[in-house]
Amino acid sequence: MRGKYPILTVLTALLLVAGAALAQVPTGTIAGHVVDANGSMPGVTVTATSAHLQGARSATTTEAGDFMFPFLPPGEYVVKFELAGYQTVEATIKVTAAQTAKLDAEMALVKLSEEITVTGRYETISAASAAASTVEQSVLEQLPVQRDLYRAVNLAPGVHATGPRSGGTRDSNITISGAQSYESLFLINGVVVNENLRGQATNLFIEDAIQETTTMTSGVSAEYGRFAGGVVNMLTKSGGNEFSGSLRANLENDSWVEATPVTVSRADTVNETFEATLGGKFLQDKLWFFAAARDRGISEQRQTTGTNISMPYGEDELRYEGKLTYSLTPEHRLIASYSERNRDWTNYYYTSYPPVDRAQFYDRSIPETLLSLNYTGVLSENLFLEGQYSQRELTFVGSGSRYTDMIQGTPVIERSNLYIGNSPLFCAVCGQETRDNEDFLLKGTYFLSTASAGSHDIVFGVDRFTDMVKNDNHQSGSDWQVRVPSFIFQGEDWYPRIPGGPASTSVQLWWRPIPIYSQGTEFTTDSIFVNDRWRLNDRLSFNVGLRYDKNDGVDANGSKVSDDSRISPRLGVTWDTSGDGDLVVNASYGNYVTALAGTGNVANASPAGNPSLMGWYYRGPGINTGSEPYVSGADALQQIWDWFFNDYCDAEGNCGTENIGAIYTTRFTGYNRIIEDSLASPYAEEFSLGAVKRFGSSTMVRLDAVHREFKDLYLTHLDMGTGKVEVIAFDQNWGMQDLGFIENSDYLKREYDGVSLQAQYRHDRWNVGGNYTWSKAWGNFDGETSGAGPITSTANPYYYPEYFEDRWANPEGYLNIDQRHKARAWVVWDAFNTAHHRLSLSLLQSYYSGTPYGALGLVRAARYVTNPGYTTPPTTTQYYYTPRDAYRTDDVTATDIGLNYSFKFRALGTDLELFIQPEIENVFNEQAVTNPNLGVEDRGTGYNNYADFNPFTDTPVEGVHWAKGPLFGQPDDPFDYQQPRTFRVSVGFRF
Repeated sequence: MRGKYPILTVLTALLLVAGAALAQVPTGTIAGHVVDANGSMPGVTVTATSAHLQGARSATTTEAGDFMFPFLPPGEYVVKFELAGYQTVEATIKVTAAQTAKLDAEMALVKLSEEITVTGRYETISAASAAASTVEQSVLEQLPVQRDLYRAVNLAPGVHATGPRSGGTRDSNITISGAQSYESLFLINGVVVNENLRGQATNLFIEDAIQETTTMTSGVSAEYGRFAGGVVNMLTKSGGNEFSGSLRANLENDSWVEATPVTVSRADTVNETFEATLGGKFLQDKLWFFAAARDRGISEQRQTTGTNISMPYGEDELRYEGKLTYSLTPEHRLIASYSERNRDWTNYYYTSYPPVDRAQFYDRSIPETLLSLNYTGVLSENLFLEGQYSQRELTFVGSGSRYTDMIQGTPVIERSNLYIGNSPLFCAVCGQETRDNEDFLLKGTYFLSTASAGSHDIVFGVDRFTDMVKNDNHQSGSDWQVRVPSFIFQGEDWYPRIPGGPASTSVQLWWRPIPIYSQGTEFTTDSIFVNDRWRLNDRLSFNVGLRYDKNDGVDANGSKVSDDSRISPRLGVTWDTSGDGDLVVNASYGNYVTALAGTGNVANASPAGNPSLMGWYYRGPGINTGSEPYVSGADALQQIWDWFFNDYCDAEGNCGTENIGAIYTTRFTGYNRIIEDSLASPYAEEFSLGAVKRFGSSTMVRLDAVHREFKDLYLTHLDMGTGKVEVIAFDQNWGMQDLGFIENSDYLKREYDGVSLQAQYRHDRWNVGGNYTWSKAWGNFDGETSGAGPITSTANPYYYPEYFEDRWANPEGYLNIDQRHKARAWVVWDAFNTAHHRLSLSLLQSYYSGTPYGALGLVRAARYVTNPGYTTPPTTTQYYYTPRDAYRTDDVTATDIGLNYSFKFRALGTDLELFIQPEIENVFNEQAVTNPNLGVEDRGTGYNNYADFNPFTDTPVEGVHWAKGPLFGQPDDPFDYQQPRTFRVSVGFRF
């Protein structure tokens, strides 16, 4: 483990002289209208102040009585309205990221009082056409959940943790409003932090440095692009005029996590995560600073699958963040920020393939940095300007096998369950992988106020975002894989079962060489946008936007794969039924255009950096097919290579390297699977309706309905009409190969319908909130996997169509991400809050309905098709023995409780607060299975004890033609269950 305590000593010293921070970018807006008894009031001086703002911002109402403050750091504001002869009106209001807070005022002539104080709204649910909710970090800290971006986003309605599972955790990737998990936009301080392959947010933050997280799930304005799901804005703190800070230790222990039914062992070691923040001023209202650090060490036990070998697992992670905020005047602000994250693993393993032996575990590291510069300026009372530059860099070091020879560098994979042994996937000694991005943004805002046509908040700008990846994607150390039908487990030992013989198709030998080394991909989206938030009157407002996105993709071989553009309309209308915000009705329509994936589907059409595939059947002597003694995986590989490369002759007289000629499948990436024309960018078309109801100043309820259709998805088209191409690769002429094209198609279907209800109540010592989402996701294209990220469909009637039928190869049904019900409700009660003591209690209740899966196997369709002339037709085709949504995972219920106690006192010239925060997740230790085994046995997956059948005419019988694997629908390892009962505690101090 990395040494923590010297770091903590330095941070503690710094904390004694520095202070905490308040977020700045992205910003929010306050806009409103001022009237008196006679109508609109021009010339009123409006002043906004906040601890989050350097200095004060002032504006004068227009002839129509309108005013606007854009580029406000989110937080609580005091707004004053002043005019000679009139009573001063003062109001408080909450500003959240990327939202416009509406604040109208009515002024009266001076009589008895010189000032009127109005109780402002403190709302975290948007009332505009954009469905948005904000989770403040102060609230997240009081709830019994981890305090990161993932948990904050998952508290929002319309959000589902149903994407492919993240590596090494129970967490499944976030999906928003029916999109694939890599199609949402994650921003930290307005900067893109999406990971390049799977599109989830990288954790470039320190939890105690977060101020709030806003999630938009529908009705998003034209200011945002390159997404088809939702937009998430996280804000971190930025300093202030008052010095303050924090130091926290988060304590966890593997033994504090209840064992699951398949847990073998747990480590009794306290894992510590230390966080520290400091911030304050160099110059009052001029120059603020903020710094934070986080050091986490994990030591726990992981275990193999089948062999149940307990392995010590360690993870060290160190994060830094620094930010300077300079305000030349309150109207002009510069922000420079830098974040760094370094991760080091001991005994890491690739979780998409369950490991069966110690060879799968290795050490690796991933360093990552993020730099951003931001300027906002008020050029006049009507014209405002923002500019931003950001750059993120990430590198994989040491991922995969350390060996490149044919024995130690070749993994053995069980075909049905993807169990893996002998050697890990990928290659640690074949070069590093980098995943970077860069963004330039220039945005202007013009405020136009008219007496007859209302006010216009017009935002316009340009954006250039570039996604860059460089990687030679070796699939193993040797570039070979051996795929077998099953493993035999005996205690901590495993043995591959390898049927042989001249007609066997059970064992596949895959060679996956890379023909050309990568130059690096570069996928750029150039965007122009304009968006008008038009307030016609007190009751009727519109959002009218248009965005132009041009995608320009260059693959790792330097070839252009896309030169596409699309215009996206964004339209919304808001009707305030009484003009006072009591009941507001919204409707919106929009198109959301995604960026091209810099890894996965599109990028994988290039020969550079991507593996080809040549496959042979093993037809030598059977290995481990009888009784004991069995031979190990390494010894079995030696026998396979002896047969394949050397002088063994099979029963048909094939001897020596003649076996190499008996190839059964080929895919020469970039040679016979290419992009013929420029690809169009996939997009989502959305319709939404919503209503917001307020009950006084303490309660707010919002109801939204959303319908989305996802279009222009990618498939591979290969039939007799697409032709053939001669392939010369790897110093060999492979002859004429079937040619396929990656293209857009309307065959692939994804539709989403969702209805969300969210509510909040704040009053005195109570903070109550929650949401419920009913949804369904329907279609025939899941579009991503945990291992590969974005994929291109080959299960379609345009890919070797003679071997395919929709009804069994790719039926429509509920998609993997479908979750019918999701409900979360929480309550925080401040039991007491005195001068020295504060105690709050919290409860979070969650319910998630299960997600669908079916029994999917492989059928040997080629036996019943007359080859019309393909070079290497598919020997097997996927076959749904059940509907794709025949089964569902268990419903998940969980009750979490937390306690927050703090003691406040005066020391060292400042107010110190000591705190302790114990939490328990899943108090009743519910044990829902969330990630079941999906293994199916049939002839196509190498189980010769099942009969073949004609998929075009026969109906397969379970037990005769196929069977569910022995663990089908059951968990493979502890991470396949919901989070067991877990205790953790945080202690620390702040000032």
